[in-house]
Amino acid sequence: MWEVVRVSNAWGFIMKRMCLALFVLLAASNIGLAQIVDTPVIPENPVAVKARFDMTLKHVDVGGDLLLVTDVSDILENLLRDIADTFAIYAPPEDTDIADSLAVFNRLRTFLKANGAYSARSVGISSSPRKGEHVYTFKLFVQRDADAANLPLLRALDGPVGKQAASVGFLPADTQFAMIESAELSELWTLVRNGIRQVLPPEPAQEFDKLIRTSGEAVKQDLDKLMASLGDEWFLSIQMSPDKTVSLGDMAPIPVSIPEPSFLLGIALKDETLPGFIAVRLAESGSPVTTSRVGDTTLTTVMVPVPTPFPVAPTYAMHSKFLLIGSNPRVVEQAIAAMAQKNGLASTPAFREAFGPVSGPYSGLLYVDPRLSKVLADIQVNSITASSLDPDAAKARQASIRALLARKPPFACAMRTANLPEGVLVQGRTTASGKETLVAISMSPLGLVAGMALPSFFRARTMSKRYACINNLRMIDSGKEQWAMANSKSDGSPVDIDGANQYIKGSTTPRCPQGGTYIYGNIGEDPQCSLHGGMEMAYTPTSSAPVYAPPVPRTPVGQMNLCVNQLRQIDSAKEQWAMATMKADGAMPDLAGVNEYIKGNRTPVCPAGGTYNYLPIGQDPVCSAHGSMMKPHLAKTVQVQQLPDPVALEPSTGTVE
Repeated sequence: MWEVVRVSNAWGFIMKRMCLALFVLLAASNIGLAQIVDTPVIPENPVAVKARFDMTLKHVDVGGDLLLVTDVSDILENLLRDIADTFAIYAPPEDTDIADSLAVFNRLRTFLKANGAYSARSVGISSSPRKGEHVYTFKLFVQRDADAANLPLLRALDGPVGKQAASVGFLPADTQFAMIESAELSELWTLVRNGIRQVLPPEPAQEFDKLIRTSGEAVKQDLDKLMASLGDEWFLSIQMSPDKTVSLGDMAPIPVSIPEPSFLLGIALKDETLPGFIAVRLAESGSPVTTSRVGDTTLTTVMVPVPTPFPVAPTYAMHSKFLLIGSNPRVVEQAIAAMAQKNGLASTPAFREAFGPVSGPYSGLLYVDPRLSKVLADIQVNSITASSLDPDAAKARQASIRALLARKPPFACAMRTANLPEGVLVQGRTTASGKETLVAISMSPLGLVAGMALPSFFRARTMSKRYACINNLRMIDSGKEQWAMANSKSDGSPVDIDGANQYIKGSTTPRCPQGGTYIYGNIGEDPQCSLHGGMEMAYTPTSSAPVYAPPVPRTPVGQMNLCVNQLRQIDSAKEQWAMATMKADGAMPDLAGVNEYIKGNRTPVCPAGGTYNYLPIGQDPVCSAHGSMMKPHLAKTVQVQQLPDPVALEPSTGTVE
């Protein structure tokens, strides 16, 4: 299963080209649609089928460990037709909703056909082992109608025919993952807009247009103009520092150090509408920014006070008609230098060896360095063993997982995509064999589900143990109180553990599910667990990753939103207190009583330094800095302060008029 997850996660780039293979499987499966609908079967033209076969075979290799060539003409079109006909047969004539839905579905079929969705004719896949290496030459070719290359859907997904990727020069030399895609994003936006208008009924289509218009008005930007400014290429890369490391899981039994990562995103633009929009939004939000220059290019860095295991300072710049967005200023500077000095990833021996000689233009690229696979394996192993409390057990478990992962070499991949007049060709080298490729294709949904479900399962299991411990603490606290009442003990008196246990099920101290030790404390004191703390403020065990409190918003808008949320908490607490004490509208609230219904039993603290006025029952509370929760406004002055710890606060800091 680990192998399936590992391989399938790296195949998103190729799976985009292999979606037609899924339609082959659907058409071959016994779904019963074609049998229900009495549709005339048109015999295949053997000459045309052979011509498509020969064309596809020219673009793949023969004699390796995988060869698949299949004709896919009309598969998607026929499948959608059969679905529509089946609905038409079984839909009750009087059901107008189904009739309307079927009309929408049929308009969708027409729209897809007009824009090139049915243009694929055949698919070929091959894999051949290279002599003396655990490396395979992989090829995937999707043949299409030659005159369909310029249809909107294909241009939106694959870009123009014969395009040469321009962004490879931006990749810094320490890049260990890179994905370059040629896709006309503005064409994709236009396609979606036209599809909504042509497929949906008039009323929802108009509602969608209204939503786009009002959304643009809200951000003070014409969204159609913004999307029209996008170009025909984008890339994403991950860099690993050669000389800096960060530690992950400092609280875990076996901490793991990895090279310091950085991230880089680039989008080709036709004009500067998008960077101008970003600059205006940052200025309006009041976010603290700094600027620097590299030659004639201005870098803008946003200071975000978010605790992370590695430095994060989002930075963007417009350079050579590309918007560059990096996780820190250094990676953007490296990208600009790599393009200017031609000393980036493309100049390294590892890249040249992975891709070999280049023949002809390529519009896309996928590069996965084996060193990145090792880093991801380290992170994966550390996350799996983070919940272990026994260092020796954690080491043994890590060794077992590493032995499992070591059955295959670290995953590596170097693929190019060429948009040819007759189709799309993906070719390159990979450590995944032909049979592993088939497993990844067929099992990728299972691998995806496992990748999401397993961490959630273990996290849920850990949380359930934590809550079981809290329940044990509550039983101990109840046992203490009953023993104290039976023996006339006052607060501060020592507890007879055996006596208190007589009031606990089983007449014995409960066992912490994660091996912690329970401390009863004196009468009037909450019992404690050595791992989880107290029953009200229980925390994650020290073997788990630390949980950071959310940072105090530093922007006026963020502070106002937090303040409004706290005003709602106060208003809800006032209502609960009024119901419990049978107070009518106009009654003055008791702050201490109201605060018992607020988390922490205290008045919240305004992030801008304002004072909360509770006001009488029936009236909305207000803040001296932000006003009321129904009509809030930005504070005149912005204070950046750290909220006090709840347990260290006095019962109340609010006022009542």
